[in-house]
Amino acid sequence: MDEEYDVIVLGTGLKECILSGLLSVDGLKVLLLLFCFLCSSRVCYVY
Repeated sequence: MDEEYDVIVLGTGLKECILSGLLSVDGLKVLLLLFCFLCSSRVCYVY
């Protein structure tokens, strides 16, 4: 991943999801990183 992001958010709590959504609506490029406990893998989303 050689891309640049304005904001990197770690976690999947309510605050992190709301923050990611609000920042992306403002036009910022957001990378949301989380860990899936059910499948024991790392997941990332770009907004």
